Amino acid sequence: MLALVLYFLVDAIVSALVGPLEGTISGAAVGILASIFQMLKDKKKGRTDTQKGYLIDILLVCVFVALDVIFDSLEGGHRLMGVVVSVLLVVIFMVSGWGKTNLLSLLTGNILDKVLDSPYVVYLMRNTMRRMSVWAIVALVVYLLAYFVLPEHVAIFVDDWFVFIIVPLAFVVEFIISRIIRNKYKDVEWVPLVNEEGKVIGQSPRPLVHNGSGWLHPVVHLHVFDEEGRILLQKRPAHKKIQPLKWDTAVGGHIAANEKVEEALMREAREEIGLKQFQAQHSHTYVWKSSVENEYVLAFKTINNGPFEPEIKEEVDELRFWTIDELRQEINKSAKECNLTPNFCEEVKKLGVLSN
Repeated sequence: MLALVLYFLVDAIVSALVGPLEGTISGAAVGILASIFQMLKDKKKGRTDTQKGYLIDILLVCVFVALDVIFDSLEGGHRLMGVVVSVLLVVIFMVSGWGKTNLLSLLTGNILDKVLDSPYVVYLMRNTMRRMSVWAIVALVVYLLAYFVLPEHVAIFVDDWFVFIIVPLAFVVEFIISRIIRNKYKDVEWVPLVNEEGKVIGQSPRPLVHNGSGWLHPVVHLHVFDEEGRILLQKRPAHKKIQPLKWDTAVGGHIAANEKVEEALMREAREEIGLKQFQAQHSHTYVWKSSVENEYVLAFKTINNGPFEPEIKEEVDELRFWTIDELRQEINKSAKECNLTPNFCEEVKKLGVLSN
């Protein structure tokens, strides 16, 4: 989109200062040359994936040059061009912000897909597109008024200078909003985001993975058995938003951004049951999906008789060992009566202890 941005910017400036034809020629020259320069620069670096985007940019500039020439030959045509461009921007921003297809990415030859591989970045981008669609609608209304309603001298002012008012204003507001968002999540915990193969594809503030976004994030679970074969469970405190007062895996927690799996396992075990020295064996990995969140669960197991004393008291309401028979009886209850979390019920089956 660089060529189009430069084209519209130079066209607007030169048209206001010199004339519409000079603006069209100058804008096209600057936009096309910028794309060619960037294309050659990327090719020299071995980046061939961007070439399609620059060619699309150049093609779009040529299309708008043709439209500019046609409209300039009509009475009030240059003013009508503002309406056409505004309509185009409304469509691009609204479809990219609310639709399933990112038109902005398509118009750049999918170059943006390289940047928007993280769900959190996509989320920010879509919200930006939604806000930009509002600005584009405002511009469309103003240009329609200038074309059909406003007095000639006001319409001329709008035609020449309105773009220099609304574009900087939109960017200033967007900058302020981005700073507000950054400050909002500055002091919260960030977690990695992964695909279903467990590959890290980005990061997100922790609150956003618990709001039904469906963003997959990794967690560690540690199943603690004693030498008699009983399994340690923790009772979730009442203040927990997810499954309060239900019995759950002894240790479970998020992996923080840039934290290794082993580090997260040791930290969570220390915080939730006070376990500091232990040898853990990886048991299985699976994806757990719920209406609240989607987790990429890395499950481990260990043998330890305790004693257990949570480092962070408010994280755990109660700890106790359960026999396998007790687990079977609880799991066989109805979903309403069962005091175990659905996640643990599913996971304990994967452990295979119920059949032993």
